[in-house]
Amino acid sequence: MRPGRELLLPPALLALALVPLGSTGELAFPVLAATTSATYLFLTLAGVRKHGLAAPGRLLAGIDLPALALFPVLATAQLLVLPSGAAVIDRIEALTALVLASGLFVLTYRAARTNARLLFLVTAFVVLGSLEALYGLLNLLAGNERLLFFPRLAYFESATGTLVSRNHFAYVIELTLPLAAALTALPAANVSANARPMNLQAEARARRFVLGATTTVCALALLFSRSRMGIAGFVAAVTVVFAARLVLTEKRADSGTAGPRWLTVAAVVLATFAAALAIGVDPILERFVTTPHDLEAGRAQIWAAAVEMFQQRPLAGHGWGSFEGILPGFRERPTGMFFRHAHNEYLQIAAETGLAGLAGLVYLFGCLARRLRRALEAPDDSVLLLGATVAVVAVAFHSVADFGLRVPGVAFAFAYCLALFVRMTDHDGTSERT
Repeated sequence: MRPGRELLLPPALLALALVPLGSTGELAFPVLAATTSATYLFLTLAGVRKHGLAAPGRLLAGIDLPALALFPVLATAQLLVLPSGAAVIDRIEALTALVLASGLFVLTYRAARTNARLLFLVTAFVVLGSLEALYGLLNLLAGNERLLFFPRLAYFESATGTLVSRNHFAYVIELTLPLAAALTALPAANVSANARPMNLQAEARARRFVLGATTTVCALALLFSRSRMGIAGFVAAVTVVFAARLVLTEKRADSGTAGPRWLTVAAVVLATFAAALAIGVDPILERFVTTPHDLEAGRAQIWAAAVEMFQQRPLAGHGWGSFEGILPGFRERPTGMFFRHAHNEYLQIAAETGLAGLAGLVYLFGCLARRLRRALEAPDDSVLLLGATVAVVAVAFHSVADFGLRVPGVAFAFAYCLALFVRMTDHDGTSERT
């Protein structure tokens, strides 16, 4: 495959997953599954034709295969041998989404094998995420209660982009925002290596202005999504990552670019708060005020049901994707609220996969922890790596109270960013330079 096509495929598949309501519609997901599966099959056959039977090994080179295949293999085994009261079609759909997202991880990881390719893929993601943010904000400010061609049925007066739920939209934005900020702070020499020295300063200023505006739009979109856990998770991620970095790294000499970077950060923060105050922050604050009541009326009951599911089948769980089908048997009383998921990714994994899934989750967190430490100890100019670190940690926090990773569009976005993070933390934290 031509290098250009290899680079374009991950953002193209991500766009296909995000635009049609996050691929949650009855028609959107089959189209995504068919298109993505055909793409993966074509790439595999092309690789076999070029490299023979060694092609799969070359494709997966450098990837922790046990970590990648752990949950797809477990979910497949459950589907084959584990009976469940849930509809088989729901379990197959959940497994398909998991496998497709894992495939996008591989595709993105392979495409990002040099620094230049990595930068392109980061930029492409920021472009897609910022377009989502801009569309969500414009829809909100215009009072347009439609999502593309569909009337909005819930989450009124919230920015949701092309996604149905403000919480799922917040997942995408909390992945985009730190990468946009990292691009803004990226040293000009890393981006404009071929520029003439006399043009470098002017180009750097223009780039900072455009990317600073993009970062501001993403920050506003996150605030006006009114997703409590999205906002809180992102703030917690920034706090934890930077606090851990201060603990793990020694003070280094100023590189000479820290001043402009901090000025840009300060300008973005001030612009975000000024714009938020102009639009009106009361709806955001009201969401946080009602948190205790909303927890008691909704999530707390579903979390309790998830715990009961786990206690009933603690070893192997009820099967990946079975939560919605078996939930009615575990609810104490009707509440008038409809739930398809546990609104806590960790509890849902426990309910659906039992101790086997929890052990796998511990293994994955162990793999991630080693890379996180490597990222936090990276040099001061590794701003892209720092941005990717915040993005991954923000999703981990957000998933305590939401299920965005079960939505195909969000799962694709996370797989894409996680692949970039893994590539950046390979070896010495950089990609190949050629």
